[in-house]
Amino acid sequence: MNVQPFSTSKPVERGIQQLSKIENYDSSTYKTLAFYKFHKFTKPELEAFRTQLLTDLGEFGIVGRIYISTEGVNAQIACPEECLEKLEEYRKNVLNPMFDNNLMELNIGTEHGKRSFRALHVRIRKQLIVDGLDSSTYDLDNEPSHLSPAEWHERLSTYETQHGEKPILIDMRNHYESKIGYFDGAICPDADTYKDSIDAMNEICENLPRDQEIFMYCTGGIRCTKAGAILQSASKFNTVHLVEGGITSYGRWVSEQEDKESLFRGKNFTFDARMGEKITDEVIEHFEPSGAVMVDGVRVFMKQGEKDMDASSKRVVIGKKGVRCDHEHTRRTRAIEILGQPGEILKEWAKAGRDLPPKPVQL
Repeated sequence: MNVQPFSTSKPVERGIQQLSKIENYDSSTYKTLAFYKFHKFTKPELEAFRTQLLTDLGEFGIVGRIYISTEGVNAQIACPEECLEKLEEYRKNVLNPMFDNNLMELNIGTEHGKRSFRALHVRIRKQLIVDGLDSSTYDLDNEPSHLSPAEWHERLSTYETQHGEKPILIDMRNHYESKIGYFDGAICPDADTYKDSIDAMNEICENLPRDQEIFMYCTGGIRCTKAGAILQSASKFNTVHLVEGGITSYGRWVSEQEDKESLFRGKNFTFDARMGEKITDEVIEHFEPSGAVMVDGVRVFMKQGEKDMDASSKRVVIGKKGVRCDHEHTRRTRAIEILGQPGEILKEWAKAGRDLPPKPVQL
């Protein structure tokens, strides 16, 4: 990868300049979108790439979360509508060549509103998504089949007629995500983390013949791209399919089809101020834990959206009250380091009398 030179101005000054640009945009016109790509980077390239993204995307008033690692890039962002064309040009002419001209197109959400993130953060991670496995045991270059939404719809719609059995369709998201929306016939594991999803996937597929087609889906595609590579390279399955762009892309496609009924029911859970985007009008279930719970001096609570976010939205906020962060800007304390596994958090919620997310039904 050839990272372009970037400004050497102080990070604080850049942050102030970017904030002033963001405030000049109408927060109600932001469009939420995503893109990702697994691609090998060296560690020395990451800091320069991080600064370049902060500088260049900040010029467009973009906010959101971008994770980069030696595995590639994963971005969930919100862009002022008037800058979408500039962002697409930047993706095509600047970012795409860095990824061997194979970076996916911008995956635009199905619902918007006020901007769904407060600020722009680009963070360097060890992995884009933590799988709990030894990375030497699988090959991310062994990517699964990426079906277009139209191909995905056709394959799932006709599979039982053609093969005399239902497809193996795995939801690679956490259980609280699948509780508000899922594809008909999907296996929805009781997973709290991506590692749990990988464990469940391996258990589901353990005794299947290796020529069995496997279908899987997630929000935008990145979790399935990695999971599919693991199944094909580590478990030696011949064919794993995912829907290109995930539920988001499928939802956008099916909304444009007058003669197609959606195979996905309910809402697509999103990790931003929207807390989900509608695919169909069906309301499957709600999950809205509220109030603060103290766990070893740490507050775990739901909080109203930040400035310029939709006031009716909520987001999960986890942190220590009154304790200054002593980490460098490239290092953040992850919730799991403070609180332990998600199951332990839920136990504390239960002790405090809070409503817990309902257990999913395996379909």
